[in-house]
Amino acid sequence: MRFHKEKYFFIAVLLAFSTGCGLDLLLGPYDDTCYDCRTVCAGTQGDTLDQCLAACVECQGHSQCFENIEWAFDGMTKAKQEWTEVDCSFVRTSYH
Repeated sequence: MRFHKEKYFFIAVLLAFSTGCGLDLLLGPYDDTCYDCRTVCAGTQGDTLDQCLAACVECQGHSQCFENIEWAFDGMTKAKQEWTEVDCSFVRTSYH
């Protein structure tokens, strides 16, 4: 019986991600921290670059989220302190 509960919990989590529900809980509080995704994802290629850019866009405004993606993608060449910070108001109008 325990396996079924874990299975359904996992499915619920996947559905929450796919619909965007609860994503802010994982991003952390909004703190007006934004980075140029070109510097965040420098060195990544192909599908990995696409995934990195998508994660970077989702993290805009949430420094805690950026901490989670530092070195998370194969090929990343820059540490977080080397990423270029940008004004979040610019990012919101550019990406959304």
